[in-house]
Amino acid sequence: MSTRLKVSPSKIAAWHNCPRAFLFRYIQRPRVPRLSWAHTNFGISIHNALRGWWDLPVDQRQPDAIHAVLESAWIPAGFRDAEHSDEWRTRAIAMTRAYLSEVDPRQEPLSQERTLGFVTDTLVIEGRIDRIDERDGRYVIVDYKTGRDVPTSDDVRSAEALALYALMVHRTLKKACTTVELHHIPSATVVSWEHSDASLEEHLRRVESAAEDIRRAQDTLAAVDEGIVDEVVEDVFPARPSGLCSYCEFLEICPAGQRGHERARPWAALREEVMPPG
Repeated sequence: MSTRLKVSPSKIAAWHNCPRAFLFRYIQRPRVPRLSWAHTNFGISIHNALRGWWDLPVDQRQPDAIHAVLESAWIPAGFRDAEHSDEWRTRAIAMTRAYLSEVDPRQEPLSQERTLGFVTDTLVIEGRIDRIDERDGRYVIVDYKTGRDVPTSDDVRSAEALALYALMVHRTLKKACTTVELHHIPSATVVSWEHSDASLEEHLRRVESAAEDIRRAQDTLAAVDEGIVDEVVEDVFPARPSGLCSYCEFLEICPAGQRGHERARPWAALREEVMPPG
């Protein structure tokens, strides 16, 4: 049997978004400048602050406690200037405090930022889960979101990563896990979905299908003569230009992405009236 292909939810998502960027990120690994995006650091800061808040003793888990925790966790890189960073840090504190006002601080998470994985006949699937709760003897997946759009039940139902996380928990920790939740911090909205065993397996089949496409593309590229690499890349790792190109770390070395797309400013994804994508 061939070696199992190692994948993660982010790796599969990268393939779906743009096989050419996948080639750069996971196979060729060209040296490109490391970029720092304000919207990314905004989301990371909130994730880290929430983890820190749950790490506090239960009697200190008051919504106002997030102020000091987030001040410490804040990543100021990528913003227009110090004033811009301070403005968005203030927003982050306010929205996270509002979210925590609806949270029971006594409901101790089973784990936070936990990496789990499982194997199939062809794959090794790993992922890092924001939070796992135990409620009424069942495990629940909690994924934080800091983006602009408030998630819908369809978003949760169709989220490949959440389904994989549930399978990781069930197969690794050996306890039922079919409930998945998106916690949208900017709106303090929690949207959940109850999977069935069949729906989780359907997500897994789709991941296996994508992974087979990845394996086939990799094998095809590895088997060709050096002289026709570029031609094969165009065929098996096609570029999929989109609005994401302006934020892609490989834009400067991707002619397809450069057509119609300019490099975005590091704070461009932030919007005054809405929250940044994440």
